[in-house]
Amino acid sequence: MDRDISKNDTWKLEDIYQNQDEWEKDIGQVEKLLTEAGKFQGRLGEGADDFFGALHLSTQIQELIVKVHSYARMKLDEDNANPLAQAKFGRAAALLTRVETALSFIIPEILALPDDTISNFRNDSRFALYSHYLDDIFRQKPHTLTSPEEQLVARTGEITRTPDDFFKMLNNADLTFPIIKDDQGKEVEVTKGNFIKLMQSKKRRVRCEAFQALYGTYQKLENTFASALNAGVKRDIFYASVRRHQSARSAALFADNIPPAVYDSLVQTIRSNLGEMHRYMELRKKILGLDELHMYDIYVPLAEGVKWVIPFPEAVAML
Repeated sequence: MDRDISKNDTWKLEDIYQNQDEWEKDIGQVEKLLTEAGKFQGRLGEGADDFFGALHLSTQIQELIVKVHSYARMKLDEDNANPLAQAKFGRAAALLTRVETALSFIIPEILALPDDTISNFRNDSRFALYSHYLDDIFRQKPHTLTSPEEQLVARTGEITRTPDDFFKMLNNADLTFPIIKDDQGKEVEVTKGNFIKLMQSKKRRVRCEAFQALYGTYQKLENTFASALNAGVKRDIFYASVRRHQSARSAALFADNIPPAVYDSLVQTIRSNLGEMHRYMELRKKILGLDELHMYDIYVPLAEGVKWVIPFPEAVAML
């Protein structure tokens, strides 16, 4: 994290955990609850109490692991090069995989229960809170595996997250961008944080140099990034195949219950109206007085005299 940033302009992770000890306490609580999860395996159909107990315990564990993992992820986001933050996130990620593995029996067992058993359980008022959750489980039935298979898939989590972790570390910890001169001739290092501001400069030189600084740096590592992307694509194809989806795209849409037709309609609508965007780009080129429009000309405001700077506290107050 940039040490020159005012504390008022940073997030307050103390609202999640006041200190390391509180985080460790919740990790211990997750591990304790995981030891209780096994007692429900093979017993979800024995009665409403066992069924409810499994759902309630699963909810408790997942609420805690989300809190533990999110905190560790955000601490790492403050400075991806910090080895202590890296170690903390590594622990949280490993614990997340353990949680997914330990709870992997629940959905297959629910789907294996007779319909009348599920109906009788759901008549119990305690399950009102889980109504949507149960509906979504039955929606996933064609793509759910047996309990041993689900456990095996869950164990792959830490491995298959590698392409994303690799990209984040390279993009947020290791990459640095060149120094350019801003509107006032002052030397500034290009960062992902100030890039858009530089691209909004009225001086085309500044915009062009900022663009080349950022994307030129990425281009030097294009094969490395392509390799990480390729690994991510293969992971998505693997999971789609394992869960009997037609494609990785279908699997991604299914996760949010979006019919492929909705996605196709969106793409078709955009393609059918590209002419309007092209007209706008021609107008932009004319107003800016350019012979040729480049990507670094897209962000600069067209209206003269517009410089709207909103301090962070004011932006918060607006919300």
